[in-house]
Formats: sequence, structure tokens, C-alpha cells
Amino acid sequence: MNVNRMRMLTIVLAAMMVFTVFTAICAPASAATDAEIEQAITDGLAWLIAQQNLNPADPDYGSWNAYWGELEAGTGLALYKLCERAYELGYDSPFDPDYKYHQNVMDGFNWTFANLAIVNITPQDHTTGATGTVDDPDTNGNGVGVCAQQGGSETYSTGILLAAIAASGTPNRVVNVPGPVSGWTYGQVAQDMVDYLAYGQVDPAIGPSGGIHEGGWDYRAVDNGTGAYWYGDQSNSGYAVLGLAEAEDFGSTVPGWVKTELDVWIDWVQDDVTGDTNDGGSWYSYPGDGIGVNILKTGNLIFEMAFVGDNPTVQRVTNATDYLVRHWNDACGSNTPAGWNGTPAQYQTMFTTMKGLEYMGIDTFDGIDWFEDFSDVIVAQQDKTAGPTYGSWQSSCGRGEPVIITEWALLTLEKVAPPPPAPAPAPVPALTPLGILALIGLTGLVLVVGSLGLRRKKE
Repeated sequence: MNVNRMRMLTIVLAAMMVFTVFTAICAPASAATDAEIEQAITDGLAWLIAQQNLNPADPDYGSWNAYWGELEAGTGLALYKLCERAYELGYDSPFDPDYKYHQNVMDGFNWTFANLAIVNITPQDHTTGATGTVDDPDTNGNGVGVCAQQGGSETYSTGILLAAIAASGTPNRVVNVPGPVSGWTYGQVAQDMVDYLAYGQVDPAIGPSGGIHEGGWDYRAVDNGTGAYWYGDQSNSGYAVLGLAEAEDFGSTVPGWVKTELDVWIDWVQDDVTGDTNDGGSWYSYPGDGIGVNILKTGNLIFEMAFVGDNPTVQRVTNATDYLVRHWNDACGSNTPAGWNGTPAQYQTMFTTMKGLEYMGIDTFDGIDWFEDFSDVIVAQQDKTAGPTYGSWQSSCGRGEPVIITEWALLTLEKVAPPPPAPAPAPVPALTPLGILALIGLTGLVLVVGSLGLRRKKE
């Protein structure tokens, strides 16, 4: 080999070595693998199950304590997760005796049904609001709704418990525990919980800011604008709509006027696009409130948009995802800074954003793979210290105690949300020559698909 070739080879090899070292230093940390995500879920569930109250002498046997005695939230989110996990693993239902956690599910639902409350509900006057009518929330005509025990946060708790009941996927299963709904089917309970949330939706033309908080939800039911609680917020509304969306997928009837009223709330609480940093994001209760705009509430906003029928191409949805893009790398906080990531991350923000984007059918936006970003952080921050906290997530950048933080983490890792709503049917082609050809083509396609025996798998 001549000297020039030798020198050239040496230079090339040196350059390759430098490039390799540089790549190793600058490459981002590898994404969490499917196996790592699955192991995180398995370990997290084992810890969560260990937190269930299984003391036979305790009247709260079967429950989970989310924080500060919030048993409804803790139990509802645990059941929501356990039910979805059963179907993910291929069981007929979460009550299948072969499902590892079927007894935990049964105990949790027994506690839930024993601690519900039946309340009288009445028509709501929206004549000055979006519907322009008096609307009746009582879809089944029995005069009542069902809610979580009334302790000051019925909306949160009812929405979460309703999501869990719907996630059971068993509308004909009968409640077999003493209490107010003994002998009812799960479907009947779910329908009256839907009716309660419809009854409790905030009515038009009220609110402390001088604006209309119509269509949202507050901590307690708002009955024709009366009561100690009478203006909406985007945290309560997010959990109420989660329950309604899951119930709708379960087969419950959600009155159409609920979505008409909610549509007003969405426009009210979304920040107008005026060129500032809040454009497209969600406020807490009204534009300019002291709590501010952040990703957590914007995740709820996107979920609500999907529930009323928006799709990813609707301008207000695009405005919301544009907000996410601008703030994706912000630091996290309880309310501010606006972001989700940190050490630790903000786990409720990841949950609300996951469910909003998943329900809207958005896998990526502006090059951001939100699930990859979330799952990398969640897996990395799981407690792997040998001992009683192993498998849990113990802290969050925002509010929360270990049980509910772990529930948010697990729900996010499995992308637990209702299936995206079915798109509106395409218009039928006119019976012009072109329309006839289109109809013949569509008929032929249906026949071919039918002959192949293809079926849509139930979500």
C-alpha cells in the first residue's frame, strides 16, 4: 500500500472513531421498550393491589384511599385500571375467575355500590342558554340520579366511579351487595349516574367573573343555578366528561343537550388566539382567572372537544395542540409552570393529556410522539428500591399522594381512554350516473369484505 493511501485510511479511521464517540455522547437516552413498559405496569399493579383495604373489620373493606380520605377517587381509578387490564390481557371480563385480580375487582365494586347515593333530579332551565329550552336530565323517567356519597366533591367522584363501572364492560351484571342500588344492573346504575351529571351541569348566565360559565361542572351539582356551588372549573369538568364518555361507550344515553351546553363551556374556557403565549390553551374557570393556563387543563379541553364531536382538523383543536407544542418543554408545577416534565414529573398532567389525545385519535403532533415522551419518563421514575414502595410512583410535581399518582402513571402507560368516537357518516352520493357508480362500488366492497368474514374487534 502506498504512503498516500495509508495516510488517507488513517484519516478516515480517525474520523470514524471521532464520529462514533460523538454519537455516543450526543445520542438521547434510549426510549423505554415494550418489555420495560410491561414490567413497569406489572410492578405498579402489584404495589397498587397491596394498598387495597382488605381488613374484614373495616367498613371500607375493598376500597383504595387516594389521599385525605378520598376513597371514591382512589377506588374508582384503581377499578378503571384493573378492568381495562383484564380486557387487554384477553379475559372475558374483569370478573373472570382466571384473572389474577378478579377478587380485588369484585371487592372494589362491592364497596363502590354500597356507598352510592340516590338523589332526586329535576328539569333544568336553559331557555337563556345554548339550547334555549327546559331540558330534562331524567332519561329513564325514574325521577332520580345516582352519585357518589355527598361530601363536597361529588362531581369528581361520580365521574371517576362512572368511568370504572363502564370499563367493566358488563352492563347486564347485577349488583349483589346491600345498599341503595342492590339488585340493579351495572347498566342501570351507569344510566342514573349519567342522569345525575346531566342534572348537575352548570346552568347559563351565572358566574362570579361576570361571564357565563354555562356547560361546565363544579364540585357539586348545580340545580337551576342554585346552591353553594354554581360555576364550572376545568378540573371537575374533565372528570365529569371522562365518566360520560366511558358511559356512552358502555351503552348509556347521554342527553344531546349536555353536549350542546358543554360546547359553550369549551369556547368559554379556551384562550382566544391573539398572539400571546396562552393562545389555544385552557383556563381553569374563566379567561384571566388566577390559576392560569397549563397543559393539564388543555388535555381535559381536548377530551371535551372530542366528546362533542370535534376531530383533529377542527381549528380549535389545532389551536389547543399548538399550545401544547409551544409549552411541551416547559417545566412542570402544580399550576405553573405549565409543563408536565420534571424530577418528578406532573403525573396528573400526563394522564389528562394522554386521555385527551388518545380519545381525539392524535398519535403525534408537530413531530412530538407524546406517548414515547411520557412512557420514557414514567418508566424511568418508577420506584425500584427494594421494600414497601417498590413498583410505585411516590411523588409528583403537582398534587397527589402515592396511590393516585401510581394510578395516573399506570393509566397513562396503558393509554386508558374511551375509543375515539365514530366519525360522522359520509354523505350518500346523489343518484346521478356518478352517484350510481359510487353506490355500485361501495356495494361491491361491502360484499367482498363480507365474504372474507372480516369483523371489527370490539374495543
